[in-house]
Amino acid sequence: MQDEASMLIMQADNRFVAGDTAAACEIINRAHLISSGWKAKTHWALFLLRQKEYAAAIKLLDEALALTPPQEKRAMINWLDIRNDAMLIMHLRMRMTAGTGPVLRDDQSKPRDMWETTAVADIAAQLEDGAPGQMDIVFFHVAWKGQHPFLKADDAVDYRKILIAACTAAHRASPTARIVILTDKTSELAELPDWVHLVRVDVLAQEMMFSRLRAYRALSLSRRLKGPVLFLDTDICLNRDFAPLLNGAFDIGLTYRVDTWHMPLNEGVIIALNAERAAAFFDMDLDIYEWIASHEFVAQRYGFNVKMWRGGQLSLGALIDWNFPPAAPADLVMGGVRCRMLPCDDFNYNVKITDDPATFATKWAVHFKGAQTKKLMTP
Repeated sequence: MQDEASMLIMQADNRFVAGDTAAACEIINRAHLISSGWKAKTHWALFLLRQKEYAAAIKLLDEALALTPPQEKRAMINWLDIRNDAMLIMHLRMRMTAGTGPVLRDDQSKPRDMWETTAVADIAAQLEDGAPGQMDIVFFHVAWKGQHPFLKADDAVDYRKILIAACTAAHRASPTARIVILTDKTSELAELPDWVHLVRVDVLAQEMMFSRLRAYRALSLSRRLKGPVLFLDTDICLNRDFAPLLNGAFDIGLTYRVDTWHMPLNEGVIIALNAERAAAFFDMDLDIYEWIASHEFVAQRYGFNVKMWRGGQLSLGALIDWNFPPAAPADLVMGGVRCRMLPCDDFNYNVKITDDPATFATKWAVHFKGAQTKKLMTP
């Protein structure tokens, strides 16, 4: 019985990846009827979460946690985290659908506040106009000296070395693009290549992810960007030039992952047709980000200010109302901005420590997430 249920679970996973959500749900339901153990319940809960059936999924996860053997402690911790994430997203969506969600600004071309006005002027003073049609590849780097919530003390990472490797890969993949690094007023970056354009902005290291989004928008409003723009995490290396993708079919390209239902969009790669569309998109994202960060139950879920970590992924998920391929279309329009979701597996590949380099050499962009994989990055 258990073997039959396991085979059905594998079949359901394959059907979901193929885009046949209805068949996947029907198969996983059969698996649950055959075996009502904790493994079947957790898999069925994951399918319900992908369908945004949060209450039913939470009920199943509670049942699964009660049945999980004590020796499966790691699994219990993992499923408890998933259950708590489900509660978080359910509460956020309830507020959004009840009319108490974020209010998006009407005029996205105007600065949001005095900080943005000053930042736009600072950027314009430091960066020359790009050549007409020239792609800009933008990184954000701020030296962080505090305790990282996801890294151990022995997982030391030289982020300046990582940044140089990312810039070098971008320059190699897109030799005609301009490489721009947005940073704060104090981070030491003297060893950067001379073809990198360093722009300093008054940002808060303790609100790193939120500050990055604000800096992205300020740069987009500076009128210095004259072509398409690629916004990248500093632990991403390009293998190919993204410019051919930006043919006018969409305004913003986002990368999605099918295995992370509550944060389906990874903000490590954001593609913009031009600066105007980028500014409009980031304005919507900031409205949602601020709204999410204003809720105490969000901070309680993670134990830290989500303007430092997590909030960027949550805001992107909320922006698309957690609808993503294969269960939803890859193209959608938000506030007049045409967005296309591209698979992470091709355009933002998550490198594994066990990967053969030939595996990720064929990808458009590769993401060296985690301390161990970052050590694989070389200039």
